[in-house]
Amino acid sequence: MKLYLKRIYFLLTSYLLALFILTDARVLFFLLNKSRFVGVTISDFLATLFYGLRFDIITATIINALFIFLVTLPVSFFQFKKFRTTLKVIFISTNLIGLAINMVDMAYFPYTLRRSTAETFSFFFEKNDAGTLLPLFLKEFWYLFVVFFLFLFLVNWLYKIIEKKILAPFDKEENNVYAISVKSFNFLLVIGLSILSIRGGTQLIPIGIIDAGTYVKPLCVPIVLNTPFCVVKSGVLYTLTEKNYMSNAEASKLINPIKKYNYTDADFKKKNVVMVILESFSKEFTKLGKRKSYTPFLDSLMDNSFVYTNAFSNGKRSIEGIPAIVASIPSFDIDYISTVYSNDKIMSLASTLKTKGYTSSFFHGGTNGTMNFNGFCGTAGYDIYFGRNEYKNENDYDGNWGIWDEPFLQRMAQELDKQQEPFISTVFTLNSHHPFTIPDKYKSKFPEGKLPIQKCIAYTDYALQQFFNSIKKSKWFTKTLFVFVADHTGPSEDVVYANSYGNYEIPLFFYEPDNSLKGSDNIVAQQLDIMPTTLSMLKYNEPFFSFGNNLMDSTQTKNRFAINYFNNVYQYFNDSEMLQFNGEKTSGFYNYRTDSTLNYNMMKDYKPSDTKLKAFIQAYTKAVIQNKLSVK
Repeated sequence: MKLYLKRIYFLLTSYLLALFILTDARVLFFLLNKSRFVGVTISDFLATLFYGLRFDIITATIINALFIFLVTLPVSFFQFKKFRTTLKVIFISTNLIGLAINMVDMAYFPYTLRRSTAETFSFFFEKNDAGTLLPLFLKEFWYLFVVFFLFLFLVNWLYKIIEKKILAPFDKEENNVYAISVKSFNFLLVIGLSILSIRGGTQLIPIGIIDAGTYVKPLCVPIVLNTPFCVVKSGVLYTLTEKNYMSNAEASKLINPIKKYNYTDADFKKKNVVMVILESFSKEFTKLGKRKSYTPFLDSLMDNSFVYTNAFSNGKRSIEGIPAIVASIPSFDIDYISTVYSNDKIMSLASTLKTKGYTSSFFHGGTNGTMNFNGFCGTAGYDIYFGRNEYKNENDYDGNWGIWDEPFLQRMAQELDKQQEPFISTVFTLNSHHPFTIPDKYKSKFPEGKLPIQKCIAYTDYALQQFFNSIKKSKWFTKTLFVFVADHTGPSEDVVYANSYGNYEIPLFFYEPDNSLKGSDNIVAQQLDIMPTTLSMLKYNEPFFSFGNNLMDSTQTKNRFAINYFNNVYQYFNDSEMLQFNGEKTSGFYNYRTDSTLNYNMMKDYKPSDTKLKAFIQAYTKAVIQNKLSVK
């Protein structure tokens, strides 16, 4: 058995060599692109080396999967020189291919400011540009090829030392029943550990590109990642297709996501901001829906708030709603968080207000890793993510998704009392979600509605009331702007709220404790508008990037719109009309104000203009694909 243990020792040593290659590539990537990382301190860089190991372990295991399999195979081939030569060729070639992929970004990163993905390489070869671009690449970045061949020499030399020290001489192994059983057990153990390594650990879902934002600040995300990891992970992610309906100049006249308000530094209001994102809270379930309301507390709060009574969500899932609300980024045929572009540099309310000295936190009682919210929050610049793991009391676990809303919101109140002001904090409620359960002690408190979700809506509304009862005593409360919005709508059996128009109607309102914000507006509004409207209310005066509009700007009322994506069709809402567009042509046109059940398609009478919608789609796809979701 000693000979088999030598094999395992050989595997571990070779694996460390693979990690050494990836770490060196990270260091070289940083040094060659140092000018792109102004603000990265020594401690930041050391953190990327430490946390980068997790991504490197995943990558090294994937790259060396065949090598690992052959080395631990419970069959005695090691005494044959040809077998060991084969192993050497596999190890050196696969790891140097990984190095080569990493080195592409050493040169390409300044143009994209993100790690390359599978899409980058497929574009390079599918467009038949490899023959043209490769000679230019060789000429301009000749020094990278010198470095590559130096690595080839170094890796070959180190591998020879490892092989000679551990494997030579290598006699014939024992092959009795006991030896084969032990070998088989170790083989299965190594395969199991390899699978665990490829997942990145025992967390809920495998580590992805977006998780890099969990460990380091957004500026450091490209350093902590490695390109082979991004290529492999992006192979199972979604990509966008760039749209070109008109010239860029024409599109920018209609849609300009770069915004700046004419305020001065002296105008800026350092108010705290608390955003409450309500899981599946349809407009239908509140007093705004003109049906039976299940939200008595929120209804009473609306009486002392500024309410947008004609507001729409930009998607139908939480994974679409969160980026739209906190970063003004929509999701159409694909959700942004699950795309290869999820490590793009973006601007959110958290990262934007950080320039004004704000601290930030995101609270969600769900199991950490759910829909990659914690990873996205890191990318969006939140300082703190507080989830089920941080709550640390499984007695309040709902048995399905995470922590019950009432105790979780109470804990959030305690945590906000500790947070440095000014702060921006976001909470995403949990329990109005399938399987629609509430704590046993409240089973008789909230009435059953026609739909199972309705009692959960009532429970979360009650939890919010208790939350407000607690924070009213806090010193920061009176200095805070509150934003309430749903992430998307819930299920409905109502003919108005179950169609492609009502299916996106949500509550949206702003509240200030001094009751200075009172009133309502029936203009069209959307989740994308929350970021620019909030920044305007704070009198923020720096340029920022947003696909939404400032709802408080009365001079732009006629330009208000909302966009979402329903069954592979874009839906564009203006003040009274809804246009449906499949990416090629307009198929539906309705007056949702007078025809809420969408019975009459006005396409029969005339052809509406889809120009602004096309300009929006074009601006969005180009900005995401080209990594231009921020302002320098």
